[in-house]
Amino acid sequence: MLKDIFIFLQLAIHMYSLPSEEDNLIRNNPSYQSTTNLGSLINVYWAYKANDDRIFFGHVNNIYEGSYTSRNIPEKSWWMVDLRNSYEVTSVCVANRAEDGHYNDYLKSFKIFTKLHPNDNEGKYCNERGSTPIPKAIHNPEVDYVCFDCPSNPTGSFVEIIQTIVGSHFGMCDVKIFGNLKSERDFQVIDLSNSKLFENHLNINHLRDFNLATEFEKSSSKDIFFRIDFQSIIKVKGLMIIGSQYDDSEMKFTNVYISVSNTPHTTFNRNLVFLIENYIPNVFAKYKTHKLFSNTTVSGRYLLMNIYNPNVLDFKISMTELTVYGHTVGQIRGSKLHAY
Repeated sequence: MLKDIFIFLQLAIHMYSLPSEEDNLIRNNPSYQSTTNLGSLINVYWAYKANDDRIFFGHVNNIYEGSYTSRNIPEKSWWMVDLRNSYEVTSVCVANRAEDGHYNDYLKSFKIFTKLHPNDNEGKYCNERGSTPIPKAIHNPEVDYVCFDCPSNPTGSFVEIIQTIVGSHFGMCDVKIFGNLKSERDFQVIDLSNSKLFENHLNINHLRDFNLATEFEKSSSKDIFFRIDFQSIIKVKGLMIIGSQYDDSEMKFTNVYISVSNTPHTTFNRNLVFLIENYIPNVFAKYKTHKLFSNTTVSGRYLLMNIYNPNVLDFKISMTELTVYGHTVGQIRGSKLHAY
């Protein structure tokens, strides 16, 4: 009898410490990870599987419903979620996988930060986990989450969970984040459904379909470019791009320049206004996520990406997923601009 009362009190305390799902800030929000691990084309361990509304601690029809990065890559793996506005973050709760074996050993050795944008190098510290893995899930929602309070209530519009070790897998079944709204953000994910690519054979929506089999790829010996016509005037803040499966061997997604203007340029021009100038990734890896953000914004109808290096004769742009952040400042009607 006393044992039953003790267990009941333990559960009650845990339930009290875990905020309600209704207060979770990130369910189905955009999320990203350092690399996307490919089990198969139908079993991709997408970042969004750690905060979507399909919460399974193991496998469903032999498909793992959680996020998972690649390993043996010389960088710290990370997972990041977009809060959509600026929040004072009070706690972050994570749940591990339920399988036996090594699969649940990778949710460990990490720190949690809030950020103003994905490339924010001055993220604010929340909390951290040492080298002991988060316990594997036991299919009990009341005890499967380990919560980390943020004593300083750091403010940001993104939360990043980043490993403190290098070369390891990093995966989790589910994440919940709680906090208080501080202010609305002046940039969001841009709806590209009405935008057009210079390459008419590719539907731009295929770069937002969570399908690694559909990708943009272009090779050239000069003047290689990728261009979006937004069909409106966008103040662009940044891009999140998932590269291709060959990025680790070809190592050609580098020396990247991104400009935004009202003129449909295609060739590289140093007189353009650049959002990103000469981006070089710190490592080359399959399905790596590239965080192409700036502390400033650039406005225009056309976004142009060039790969430029005067010492190289063989260029290639390839990507499987693309997200653009910014906000609309004017519409194109006929040949006229109508500003907001």
